[in-house]
Amino acid sequence: MKRAEVVKFIAGMVDEGSLTFEHYTNKLIDLVEKLSEEDVMINLLECGVIPESYAHDSTEEKVYAKYSDILLARAFSLLGFKTKVLKERADSADVEAEAKNYTIVADAKVFRLSRTAKNQKDFKVEALNRWRKDKDYACVVAPLYQYPRSSSQIYRQAIDKNVTLLSYSHLYFALQQKNRKKFDYKPLWEAGKKLKGEKDAASYWTKIDETMCKILGKKVSDL
Repeated sequence: MKRAEVVKFIAGMVDEGSLTFEHYTNKLIDLVEKLSEEDVMINLLECGVIPESYAHDSTEEKVYAKYSDILLARAFSLLGFKTKVLKERADSADVEAEAKNYTIVADAKVFRLSRTAKNQKDFKVEALNRWRKDKDYACVVAPLYQYPRSSSQIYRQAIDKNVTLLSYSHLYFALQQKNRKKFDYKPLWEAGKKLKGEKDAASYWTKIDETMCKILGKKVSDL
């Protein structure tokens, strides 16, 4: 199922009405679980854009945001993590993932292309740090082009709180690898610890790229 079909599915589901948000979530979980691995990868690259056909702050928009979390959880599961998606809208992380020796909370971010101005709260770095609770690590995943391109407090916050910023492209690259479930991704969640005091985009993404490629045994040029 391609992104256009997902967008149509959500609109049709909401049009039917009389469903709770948990029911919408359950239907989306069923949908995403049936996606082929190839479709998961393609949808990862495309899910970060909120359809302009959805009204601002509408039910469709909220359900689409939940779809991106469910897709993120499926991606983590394909990388070898045990995952859980929070079904109700609440003040907590939307995705939990568990590896053999650590746990992580994660949040998938989606944006409208028509909205250019973004602030720190859009990425929920500090919120994710709170929502981590007893989990070891925290991660935000968003389209790479939506992150600040130069110096930003978003990077300083992520480094200070050790909340890893990733893009859907990084996950796509990891999912391309044959032995993806055998790799230890722990260094990725600790990469920010080596960048204390930094707030420069280039420095941050260089470290993330290098760490990801070292884990996968690939060259940065491959990424």
